[in-house]
Parts: sequence; structure tokens; C-alpha cells
Amino acid sequence: MLKELLKKTRSYRRFDHSVKITREELTDIVEIYRLLPSAMNHQPLKFYIACDEEIVDKLFEYTFWAGAIKDGKPVSEESPVAYIVICFDKSIGGCCDWDAGITSLALMERAVEMGYGGTIIGSFTKDKFIEILGIEEGLEPNLILALGKPIENVILTDPKDGEITYYRDENRNHYVPKRPISEILKN
Repeated sequence: MLKELLKKTRSYRRFDHSVKITREELTDIVEIYRLLPSAMNHQPLKFYIACDEEIVDKLFEYTFWAGAIKDGKPVSEESPVAYIVICFDKSIGGCCDWDAGITSLALMERAVEMGYGGTIIGSFTKDKFIEILGIEEGLEPNLILALGKPIENVILTDPKDGEITYYRDENRNHYVPKRPISEILKN
């Protein structure tokens, strides 16, 4: 069951704008954080959600996507319909990077369970996100989940000649080469 969920939890970058995600659904996704392990149980993450079309469109301008392929950023008609911004609460301390990594995957898995998909973005203009969302002082945006109903086909494949860079074919199928177990298991 988990293995199948992980196979579906891909980085999707094109979305159906006719399918919206509600604030209640985003809240359900974020609630998963309460169940997750956290280094020293600090639970240093806070979240901002956005599903209002005007705000989501503004945020989209300040995101950077899939640098390895030339058309990595979706066109506006295929852009995300919602965002979850994961912020580090500096007043709490703890291990932000570990917690953010664990959390971003778990939240994305919950979104996939609900019939959505997305991508985890670390490259964005933080100052603009702070301004647009009114993120309070002391909270530092760390990662973003860009979400929607995926309209692209992501295919896991074996690397050819050791090449693991993802790519798209002429039909815009997105291929993601994954190293074989013989290469990653060392003993």
C-alpha cells in the first residue's frame, strides 16, 4: 500500500484548473503534521495555505520550476490551484531541514490520497511570499507544496548510461530515471 502510494507521489507540474482545492481540504492535508515525528519533538513548523485564485496567481509569479528542462514551469492555464507554505518558527528552534523534509513528503502523500498531486518547491522568492501571504515575523518560509489535479503523465524509468536527469518527450510525458537497487544498496 505505501509502495503504491509512493509510486503515485511524483512531482507533477501541470494541473487542471477546473478542479479546485478547498481551504478545508488544505487544512486536512496540513493536519497530518501533528502525527509526524519531529526532531526532539520540537514541532518547529508552521503553515500558510492559499487557494484563493487571485493570491495563488500572484504567488505563482515568484516560483521557479524544474531547472533541468526548458519548459519546466507550467503555463498559467496549467499552474497550481493551491499552495501550502511550510515555515520554520525560529522562536522554537529544532531541526528545520529534517522536519521540513519529512513533513513535505507526508503532506504530499496525503494530497495524493485525496486525488491531487503536486511538487515540492524550494526555489521561490521568499520576500514576495512573506508579503503576499502576510507571513508573520519570526517565521521563515522553507518549502512550498504546489498542488492541483495533475494532467500530466509521469513515468518512472531506469537510467540510460547512468543518466538520471528527468526529461520530457515530444508528447510531454515526463520521465524520471531512478537508480536501480543494485546501485543504491551497498552491502
